[in-house]
Amino acid sequence: MFACFGVGQVTAQAFEWEPRSPMPEARCGASTFVIDSTAYVVGGRSGSLDRVDMFAYDLGSDTWTEKAPIPAARRLAASFALNGKGYVSCGLVGSSTKLNDLWEYDPVADSWTARAPLPGQARVGTYHFAVGDLGYVGGGNIGNADGPFVSDAYRFDPVSNTWSSAVPLPDLARSGTSSFVMNGKGYVFVSIDYRLLPKAPVTTQAKDVEAAYRWVRANIGQYGGDPSRIAVSGHSAGCHLVALTGCRGGLPGAAALVLSDVDVYNIA
Repeated sequence: MFACFGVGQVTAQAFEWEPRSPMPEARCGASTFVIDSTAYVVGGRSGSLDRVDMFAYDLGSDTWTEKAPIPAARRLAASFALNGKGYVSCGLVGSSTKLNDLWEYDPVADSWTARAPLPGQARVGTYHFAVGDLGYVGGGNIGNADGPFVSDAYRFDPVSNTWSSAVPLPDLARSGTSSFVMNGKGYVFVSIDYRLLPKAPVTTQAKDVEAAYRWVRANIGQYGGDPSRIAVSGHSAGCHLVALTGCRGGLPGAAALVLSDVDVYNIA
């Protein structure tokens, strides 16, 4: 939240943004993690400069404090918090240099320590989260803007300082995926793609969306999902396609069509 906007917090019940103290310096592609009541924003990019600096935001005092910089600059990295410490891995430097290192931040000592690198290929645009005492990193881009994209996943144990293979996303190699944790489980969005204008007319785009939906509905049960509880949402052009396909009967059995970026957070 703070890395993207730097000016607000969302109220859980009202789903409204409230003004908060802005981050001292603007940037994009920063990594974030939360330890206790403090949020940390590290790295990212300003103009053509990949950053190493880190700022901590205290919710109670609504203030930012500069902390120890990460030893290696990066943007679009993986990040998570485990057992009172923050972790940053992978990411991109410059136009094409990808990373697979892992750094651990200790807020008590305000210091970074190198840990075992990700065993897979260096990458950018991973999904990442922590569940229990383990951190998870998976997917991403190991090539240029057009890939190749990967679906392999790994779990990190900070006690033994080791990585092990985790179950990858099935048949869904991707980069830039959103992920979150709820009730002790990690979630990854099923984010579909469709052919774009002007090469593909809107009718073709709608058919792409409907084909993707049919695949998800037919296969989600294999991975613990409930095909009767699929909610379909989109932003901008994606929102229009959700409305079009839903209203013309192209999303049979959908539990909900979410046509608001805010209401997507209120699905139970």
